[in-house]
Amino acid sequence: MSDLTCLNVPSSALPGSASGAPARTLWFTFGTKEQLLSVVAVSRDANAQTISNAFASTQSLLNNQAGAAATTAGSAAAHALTQGILRQASAEYRFKNYYAVERAANMGNAYVLTEEYRSLPD
Repeated sequence: MSDLTCLNVPSSALPGSASGAPARTLWFTFGTKEQLLSVVAVSRDANAQTISNAFASTQSLLNNQAGAAATTAGSAAAHALTQGILRQASAEYRFKNYYAVERAANMGNAYVLTEEYRSLPD
């Protein structure tokens, strides 16, 4: 559920995107005072390396802007994602009023990068 959905947004329109990253679908959710509460971005590609590169680029941008991830799990390297269906990697960033998570996953028929950015009310 979202208030605004944008389909096929070129990754080049987004900050820090890896060269050749696939287009993203973006979902925006707004609060009762019309403030932006969350953005979810999803991109798919048949090539594990493309998603691996996009994950690394997003993680680098987040690390530079928000500091190191609070938690990480798995490996987003292409060779790790190709090891089987539902292989995934994640990086989470947690602060008092902000949360971000990115995941790269092997969905069996494609590789997916999911990004979620959420404002947490005080």
